[in-house]
Order: sequence, then structure tokens, then C-alpha cells
Amino acid sequence: MACRVEYKHNQVALLESNMSEAVNFQGIIGFLNRSRLRVALSADPYISLVYIQQFWDTVHQDTDVEPHVLHATLNNTEIAISAETIRAALAVGGANDDPMSYPGTLIMGCFQRMGYRGRLNDT
Repeated sequence: MACRVEYKHNQVALLESNMSEAVNFQGIIGFLNRSRLRVALSADPYISLVYIQQFWDTVHQDTDVEPHVLHATLNNTEIAISAETIRAALAVGGANDDPMSYPGTLIMGCFQRMGYRGRLNDT
């Protein structure tokens, strides 16, 4: 599989509310700063394209264990990635049995409390 990098994606979020450009976004910036996603959105790790390619060339899923684990080899070192290791690295907290999706009514309620008054995209 070829590894393509889109530099328009995976940008770090600037969650500073004291900039003049952020005046119209105070609600969402405050919400994101209080959320469990803050570290995941604002971390700026060094990512090596060589490691990405090695990961995709060697990764396989272990479905014999719960929760499922991905195994890969990077620079001759075996690594294992689970939902727990991702939660720890991104500092989102939570547990294996936490919900992974939420009903649209709950999502819309959260958006409305932040001041959003439009419709949610149905797709």
C-alpha cells in the first residue's frame, strides 16, 4: 500500500481565545479547551514518514483477544496498539466500555448549548 501524506489534514488546533481572530469562536474554543479532546487536537508530535510506512507495511490485527490489538514492527521493535494505549497517548481518559458513538439528539443538544443554531448535516 502506498503511503500518501496530505499536508492539509492533521493540522494542530490553536485553542487560544485571546487572539483578535478568535472573537467569534469563544464558545467553541472554550468547549474544546474543557473537553477530553484538547490534547489530541493541540498536540504537535513529530511524525516520521518512514515510521508510518513501516507501520502500514507490518501491521496486523489480533482478534483473538478483547479488546482487539494492532501489532506492528518499527525499526525492528514490536509494538502493540490498543484503544487503551491510544486513550493514554491522547489523554482522553475513558474506559474500554465507553460509548464510541452518540445519538444525533445528544450531539445536537451539545451544539445548541454552545450557541449553534443551524441544522446538523444528515450525512
